Amino acid sequence: MGNHFQYAFENKRYHTWNYHLKNKFGQKIFKVALDGGFDCPNRDGTVAHGGCTFCSAAGSGDFAGNRADSIAVQFKRN
Repeated sequence: MGNHFQYAFENKRYHTWNYHLKNKFGQKIFKVALDGGFDCPNRDGTVAHGGCTFCSAAGSGDFAGNRADSIAVQFKRN
């Protein structure tokens, strides 16, 4: 079965994010989780208070690198 949809590699009826990124950069793009030591603006009062429903009590960096390591070290490990 061929791809019947012009704007997706995965034979989906919509323009996927994967399709957009592959066309823009010419290859598969991955997200790398890094911890820059920033707090959530919904937690620190910059935007709101109390955090959001997407973060655990530890914050949004649950799957990021070790905050004690530099960004360069975290990137190399990922």
